Amino acid sequence: MKKVFFVFSTLIALGFAANCQDVQVRYNNEIKRYCLTNTRDNSRAGNIELGDNFQRVASYEGTWYYIVRGLNNMYGVIASSDFNRWMVESQYTDIHFLGSFSDFGLFCVKKKGSWGIVDQTGKVLIPCQYQSCAYNDQNVTFTPWEGKNFMLRYHDIVNGNFQLP
Repeated sequence: MKKVFFVFSTLIALGFAANCQDVQVRYNNEIKRYCLTNTRDNSRAGNIELGDNFQRVASYEGTWYYIVRGLNNMYGVIASSDFNRWMVESQYTDIHFLGSFSDFGLFCVKKKGSWGIVDQTGKVLIPCQYQSCAYNDQNVTFTPWEGKNFMLRYHDIVNGNFQLP
């Protein structure tokens, strides 16, 4: 069942990217791992070997970003501009595109049970120290482990014009 779900979810995600990319996640029999594969010539599209989960894709300023699980069972981000390195290291237990990814390219990331925000280069904008973070109408609401929720404007996070309470 797990394998069927993986194939089904991969096909859905790849259908979204099929018109923009010649890259798919495929099982490589030579190395016995999943990897990004060039569909034109069936060669490896990069040197990063993946776990058995390809989560989703999104575009930001003409580059496609893939949230994938690495061999360490942690999630990271690979960009179509360089399939040979992690843009966001595979060190997070969960990753979500934050808001409208095509506008700013931010990720909400979870590490050691807490949430924070990184950009598409992996730069930590808000450290992983919150119980949750949620995007709603150009604002991001954070839930501290203790204390009251607070909200930051999405645009202020992008520009670094904010102070954490």
